[in-house]
Amino acid sequence: MTGVEDVVYPEWWPWWVIAFPAASYGLLVLFGRKLNRGSAWLGSAATLAGLCVSLALAQRVFTGGTVESVPMRWLSVGDVTLSLAFEVTPLSALMILIVTLVGFLVHVYSYGYMKGERRFSSFYQHLSLFMFSMLGLVMARDLLSVFIFWELVGVTSFLLIGFYYARPEARRAAQKAFFVTRLGDVGLFVAMLYAFQTTGSLAWSDLSAHLESGVLAPVQAATLASLIFVAAAGKSGQFPLHVWLPDAMEGPTPVSALIHAATMVAAGVFLVARAYPLFSAAPEVMGVVAVVGAATAFLAAVLALVQDDLKRVLAYSTVSQLGYMMLALGVGGYGAALFHLTTHAFFKALLFLAAGSLYPIVGTYDMRAMGGLWKKAPFVGWSFLIGMLALIGLPPLSGYFSKEAILAHVYGHNLGLFVLAVATVALTALYMGRAFMLVFVAQRPVRQPGRWAPAVRLPVSMAVPVALLALLALTAGALETPQAPVISRWVSGDFPDPVRPSPGWISPVVVAVGLLALLLVYFWFRPSRMGRWQARREVAAASAWAMPLNHRLFIDALYERLLLGLYRFLGQAAAQVERYLLEGLVHLAAGIARGLGRALSRLENGQVQGYNAGALFVLGALILAYVWLRLA
Repeated sequence: MTGVEDVVYPEWWPWWVIAFPAASYGLLVLFGRKLNRGSAWLGSAATLAGLCVSLALAQRVFTGGTVESVPMRWLSVGDVTLSLAFEVTPLSALMILIVTLVGFLVHVYSYGYMKGERRFSSFYQHLSLFMFSMLGLVMARDLLSVFIFWELVGVTSFLLIGFYYARPEARRAAQKAFFVTRLGDVGLFVAMLYAFQTTGSLAWSDLSAHLESGVLAPVQAATLASLIFVAAAGKSGQFPLHVWLPDAMEGPTPVSALIHAATMVAAGVFLVARAYPLFSAAPEVMGVVAVVGAATAFLAAVLALVQDDLKRVLAYSTVSQLGYMMLALGVGGYGAALFHLTTHAFFKALLFLAAGSLYPIVGTYDMRAMGGLWKKAPFVGWSFLIGMLALIGLPPLSGYFSKEAILAHVYGHNLGLFVLAVATVALTALYMGRAFMLVFVAQRPVRQPGRWAPAVRLPVSMAVPVALLALLALTAGALETPQAPVISRWVSGDFPDPVRPSPGWISPVVVAVGLLALLLVYFWFRPSRMGRWQARREVAAASAWAMPLNHRLFIDALYERLLLGLYRFLGQAAAQVERYLLEGLVHLAAGIARGLGRALSRLENGQVQGYNAGALFVLGALILAYVWLRLA
């Protein structure tokens, strides 16, 4: 798309991208306790070095060449040789830039946020291991490497979500995230086996070549795409595998900003984009992706309306925005989806870090205990406002441009999905406006006990990342405009995806919907009505329409019933097999051994005559057998 010949450069640079976080992890494991606060400097320096290498790689890719690493052979089985190698395509270059940039800002922010934590160095160990895993995933050349790094991302996210393992909620959240995402990972594992069985290769480039040559039939491509989408749905929290993500907010807030805004949850979107040739050859699967994405975006926005925890509101908004990205991919908006992935990484990380900056003041994320924080933390308030407006999609912030690109594609594809997407914009304005009013504008409820800490100036290590993310949320929309579609031209590759000229009424209508929703929230939650709202809240929460929302549409309960029932059935079945089959076989073998022992004990009676008779009997039997065999 850049007009430069596509050349493959075998280099060591991709290895350097993952070498820095890997070295940081190793050093922190060995010397983390001695370094203590120095762990943050080491982890941040390693991530910054990775960002610099990523910028160099992106420049090489932008000039038209795919950068492929020098392969390292690690296993040979017959004629099959498995090598670990990386391939930096335009998509991979975009992802490593996002991961290293947001990762570096989160590393710096955590220096102030995690101050005083007993396991300070362990936190940076986990961050370094996660960066290594995520960077390896987005650069992996084949499905086997993808699967290895995919699982490493799952393991490290388990460690980070369960960082406060002394709290039962954190342990349950980590376990839930681990097991739910494993359900989706089965799809990736089966896809890997199926791809090798049908094509004899696991490399992304080989799968595309086999698809073009006809070796991979459309039905087989559809099967592979479906299996890959199952894995992507688990990682990116698509309905109905979204249940783990809101609970994952039990981890430290910088973790939420990193893995639940810009990296891990975006891995599912990346996987679908990486396998887009397979999806393009399967229109039915693309339709499923679009419908699931639209349903996820809408349902998550509905569920966010009744959340009282600020981080859970942001978590459901993440699920909703991931649904937008999947919707865009499902309707052919490849560049639009990746554009929204980029802008979302910035404004969602901004929102999480802004929320984390409030915790030292109020000591909670419960919005019912907040209010009036604009005066105590104006810098955080402005930062949160910028992130909120970008999330809603109001001009001139970055989210406006990326959402407009998605809606243009959806409108040209399916009117019903377009209406659902616009309704989600209204819901987004409602739940984010509600959160902003409760946290920053409304008066603090008198009934809430406890004292707030005095207003404090944010440490530089926390304020600078928040300010930079606010700047990116303001300006990242310039990366994709009808006049200069940078991301589409760079990333789309074989999937040309310029910004579609949409009907002129779409943008004003969508903006008007968002503004009207915000206006409604203001009149409902303005300070003069807060007393009546607080009085009616308990009644509204128990009403018939709110009950399903407060119980998350009973999806978690359904999972618990099904999974617990399945585990109980399997446990009882295993107990029966052990009692009647395994123990029966053991008892049978023991009985046979006892019977033979008793029979042989009668022969060993100390009488030489008996021994001679036995020997002659055996000798005679052998002679008869020999003669019979010779005659036969």
